[in-house]
Amino acid sequence: MRRIGFVVEEPSDEKIISEIVRRLGVQPDMRVVRGKNDRKIRVFAEMLLEGGCEKVVVVKDGDCLELEDVEEERNKIRSRLGLQGVEVCVVVDEIEAWLLADEKAISNYVGSSLQEFGDPERIKKPSEELNRIFRGVGRSYLKGGEDPREVAKRLDLERLAERCRCFAEFKRLVAC
Repeated sequence: MRRIGFVVEEPSDEKIISEIVRRLGVQPDMRVVRGKNDRKIRVFAEMLLEGGCEKVVVVKDGDCLELEDVEEERNKIRSRLGLQGVEVCVVVDEIEAWLLADEKAISNYVGSSLQEFGDPERIKKPSEELNRIFRGVGRSYLKGGEDPREVAKRLDLERLAERCRCFAEFKRLVAC
């Protein structure tokens, strides 16, 4: 199994990405920055590369960034980091958009049918949308709990790649 390092912003990102990349045949070595500190990201990326990871993928939330601006943001981050062997994936708004791309995975986990969402990458504050869905079945979406991991376990990765361009790019970065 390939070993790739990942630097993410939040524990929920770690849970979602860990589940996804294992299904892609990758043993993840994860570091959580807990924020947007480029210096910490760089230090963690260097540690992962020095620790034997074949490459590092930095995953950052776009935080209300428009889909059309993702490439420019990714290039800025890559330039600021200035490290060989490090790729950057910018997720439009937040990684929970990936979960919203597969309503069947969410339905399976919460035990209630959902309609298909429009373009999940156009939904502002996807974690709030997930919380709205979960409240509809009498609970809350616990971003810091196991909900992100449990929904991610159920994702149809092909459907996710079809519906989220940022995930398709992430999958390409992991596969290369």
